Amino acid sequence: MKIIVRGYVRSELRFEESVTVDDFNDVAEAALRHVAMVSGEPEHMLEIEFPDAPDAERFARFGTDPGLMVIPLKLDFPN
Repeated sequence: MKIIVRGYVRSELRFEESVTVDDFNDVAEAALRHVAMVSGEPEHMLEIEFPDAPDAERFARFGTDPGLMVIPLKLDFPN
C-alpha cells in the first residue's frame, strides 16, 4: 500500500515523502523514521496519509503543534 508521510514544523511543511509499505507494521516503522526529522522542534506534527482509505480514515496526525490537526490532541512531554 502507498502512504504519504509529511512533517510540519510550526505549521509549515518541512518534508513530504511517498512510501510503499506491505502492512501496518511497516507504517509504524516509516513513522518512527520520519518523526526523528521533526521531533526536535518544540512545535511539530507528523501526518500520515493513506490515499486509498475513505476520507474519514485517510489521515493520521500527531505531534505538539495542533495548528493543522482536525481534532487536535496535543502531546506534552516532560523535559
